[in-house]
Amino acid sequence: MKRKLLPVFVCALVFAGCDIHRADVGPDFEAEILVVPGGPTIWNPSVALGSGAFGTTVVSGQNAEKGDIDLVTDFQYLRYQPSASFTDGTDAFSIDVVASDGSARRGTISVRTLETTDCSDAGIFDYAQVKQGEFIEIDLLANDFFCGGPANLTSGGVRQVVLNAPSDDATETLSINISGVDETVTITFTAPEDVTGTIDLIYEVGINGNFNNHGTPSTDANGNFIVENFDKYIVAQATIEIVE
Repeated sequence: MKRKLLPVFVCALVFAGCDIHRADVGPDFEAEILVVPGGPTIWNPSVALGSGAFGTTVVSGQNAEKGDIDLVTDFQYLRYQPSASFTDGTDAFSIDVVASDGSARRGTISVRTLETTDCSDAGIFDYAQVKQGEFIEIDLLANDFFCGGPANLTSGGVRQVVLNAPSDDATETLSINISGVDETVTITFTAPEDVTGTIDLIYEVGINGNFNNHGTPSTDANGNFIVENFDKYIVAQATIEIVE
């Protein structure tokens, strides 16, 4: 399924006077985001809250000191873009989310650079350039991290959401594919001959879990992954630049 969704920016709760009324307030939570210098990191609140997270509603307060924050795909994901000077160390910010039960939750998010010794599952930003009219294939998992070694994709699912594209028909030939045989998740794409510009998309991969196992659902009614039903889960941004 292919949708064109633009990044969404919302007002900060304490600065822009957003009038948000919530009857129920859930417990605060903490989470960590691992970043690789240079590219954006995508974070899904469901990683911290399980299937109870409906999506991020407000980024409260100012942006983090060492990066910029915005919300994408109808508040489902948070995107953190580290500044050029953020090559090591830590950062932090707070967010407000609304769970599927309507309760408001406030999270304290710590940010640090990903170390090669980390035993974490982490999706890393992908970038590729292709000339007009030419074909490209991108191995999305080639630079991603999986604790305990390569991911086993014999039972898994993959989902993509197009954030922006230079034209409505620029992504007609774009597809994302999962293979349990050679353990890859790839994007294949033939660039239009008369278009230049950038395609940004988010991809998420859920693997090694209860996917389609004994009727356990992998997605909710809106088609979003139920993160807790996977043993491993990653989400990341991929950017394809079409050039002459």
